[in-house]
Amino acid sequence: MEDFIDSGWIDAIDIGFNESIAKNASKIVKECEKNIKYFGNQWYADFAGYKAILLKPGEGYEWHFDNMDYVDGILSCPRPNRYWSQLTYLTDGQPFEIGDWNPLGERVEQTEFSAPIPNTILARVHPMPGVTVVFPCFMVHRIKPVVNNRRWAIVSFIDNPNYKNMDKKTLQLIFKRYFNGSTHQNI
Repeated sequence: MEDFIDSGWIDAIDIGFNESIAKNASKIVKECEKNIKYFGNQWYADFAGYKAILLKPGEGYEWHFDNMDYVDGILSCPRPNRYWSQLTYLTDGQPFEIGDWNPLGERVEQTEFSAPIPNTILARVHPMPGVTVVFPCFMVHRIKPVVNNRRWAIVSFIDNPNYKNMDKKTLQLIFKRYFNGSTHQNI
């Protein structure tokens, strides 16, 4: 169970580790378990200004975007102010995967962020407390197979294209490369 990022996408996807979260994950989960809410097809808890998402046994997320939607061959961006997704895991769980853009793939109906099934896995991360993943919101991703435990992760959507060592120009180049020029959508 080794994490990987396809060598062609190391500039777009970052896997890291937060020692402080790792040390305090069980305490954070206990707090989150006291304040679980349900909205928009997901369980969550607010914690220290962040949103912790819970997947219960038997749940998962199919292929989706965090800011785009793909319907009838048209790619749209219902959440244009989301540029980066950042996950920080609080528990172990099923792998998180990022896939390539495959407009001919069967479309997965899940949310307003539905996406086609990719041909290739570009990254796979095995969650454990403290592991972090940062990637562009427009990259197709999932959690599959369904989880077999109570899987908690802090999820943040970064509303600025300039994040960590990235800037808007770099993000635009990644966008064009990811979609292979098959869209005129601009971020």
